[in-house]
Amino acid sequence: MVRDKRAFTLVEILVVLVIIGILMALLLPAVQAAREAGRRTVCANRMKQIGSAAQQFHASNDHFPPGYLGPLPQAPTPPWIGQWNGSLTFLLPYLEMETVHDGMDNERENYGSVSLFNIDRVGHSYWKREDSWTTAQTELSAFLCPSEDPQRPARTTVTIHLFEDDDPPMIWEIGTHFADDSGEVLGRTHYLGIAGVLGETGNRYWDRKKGVFCNRTRVRISEIIDGTSNTLLFGENVGGHASQDPDMNLAFAWAGCGQAATAWGFGDAWCQWTSRHPGIVHFSTADSSVRAVSPTIDQEVFTALSGIADGDLARLD
Repeated sequence: MVRDKRAFTLVEILVVLVIIGILMALLLPAVQAAREAGRRTVCANRMKQIGSAAQQFHASNDHFPPGYLGPLPQAPTPPWIGQWNGSLTFLLPYLEMETVHDGMDNERENYGSVSLFNIDRVGHSYWKREDSWTTAQTELSAFLCPSEDPQRPARTTVTIHLFEDDDPPMIWEIGTHFADDSGEVLGRTHYLGIAGVLGETGNRYWDRKKGVFCNRTRVRISEIIDGTSNTLLFGENVGGHASQDPDMNLAFAWAGCGQAATAWGFGDAWCQWTSRHPGIVHFSTADSSVRAVSPTIDQEVFTALSGIADGDLARLD
């Protein structure tokens, strides 16, 4: 008895391949969306941990950490007088990174015995101290959003400074980087403290809109009269990534960039708030909760949320 062995025709094989291709095309976006949802959850959790660390710091010291240790008293730059380390360095022990924290200040005796974390005294900047400069090159996952492209932007901002200049009258936000790009070795952060509209600059009008993190500040929860649940504490900012101007494509060093202003809103420049999550940017509030904020939020509402006592009440719904 002879059996008829029937094979697949070329047309049938092509049809199967087309069907498989269609299924893959439908499945791939779903897989990517699922992966992004996971990364978004990790990012929110990391911001939650930073907000909780700030609360623990407050419980131990009766105030939030300063935004950064700049000139004392407030002054334009240069010269760069001050330690210039930012708020995240003060939170390291509360994020189970005591070794990193201590490593930044091991050799303070070699630098006038002024601690890198002394809010009341001006000391050598962290990039001039061998121990803190070396430690600051550590990449810390707690300060990184997993959705950000791992490729480093052209330059890394080593510190941010807000100040008023009288000639002409203007508020400046200076994000400095080294001319030889040696700052690129520094570990990055995608999370910055909220300085308010323009921080604390010496200008009475703008200073009433200041946030929690400014130059050498010690803000207490009792000073946040606009309400802790409606006052921004930290925000997500992956740095400039769209401009052709290399001076606008800057990453941020976790050691030095402890705060930034909200005056320039959302966008692709380094001085604006941005994320890699489609349609949202994560922010934590002063009660350590995390909220997903749309970049299309009204700018006046956004800046009102960034001040601790400006009287411009706004709610995150």
